[in-house]
Amino acid sequence: LRRMSVLATRVLMAFAIFAAVILITLGKPLIHYWLGKPEIVEQSYPIMVMLSLALIVRLPSIAITGALTGIGAVEFVGRRAILEAIVTVLLELLFVPLFGLPGVALGILVTQVLVVAVAQPVFLAKALEMPVGQFVAGSVGPTLLSSLPAIIAGALFYYGWPPQSLLALLVQAVSLAVCFAIPAWFLVLDADLRDSILSSARKRRKKNKKEAVVPQVDPQIGAKLP
Repeated sequence: LRRMSVLATRVLMAFAIFAAVILITLGKPLIHYWLGKPEIVEQSYPIMVMLSLALIVRLPSIAITGALTGIGAVEFVGRRAILEAIVTVLLELLFVPLFGLPGVALGILVTQVLVVAVAQPVFLAKALEMPVGQFVAGSVGPTLLSSLPAIIAGALFYYGWPPQSLLALLVQAVSLAVCFAIPAWFLVLDADLRDSILSSARKRRKKNKKEAVVPQVDPQIGAKLP
């Protein structure tokens, strides 16, 4: 359970960071090509950034919530959900008059950091009888390390080479995916999971080859078809 909790948290965080890097790096041109109005881009992009950062916290919490439910900590999960809702509403009441619509996204982001990112990992680590530092290092450390190439590439694209066309945007998105996928394969996935994926792929390939060479037979005459 310890291994699966750490691994699942790590994998979901990797997906969340990748999505956040894509949205933060390419969000402005994406909104521009989609809606075509500069004023909407300026209003929407900060909200997209804050929600992308909130996703980095929220998505891994799915694995933590599942682990907590599996060990019977349903009461804690329920209380955490209620607290999250209350804090979100209070923060939005505070931030919306100050910042307008971005205050909604800011309230969500702060709530995710304070309630979800702090409370849940600590409770799960104690429930699994793991040091909190060990759980955080095992689930967060490899993911952040594997994300560095994509983050650096994203910063270079954002500040140095903003895409001037949809084709350029697509090329940059694919480049970010490659920069992220290769380190993630070795750092986010452990050896057992990599072996399992490769084994499944080999079995699937062998099965496809066997199906491809099986001769087709006419059901009426029993003869092999060319």
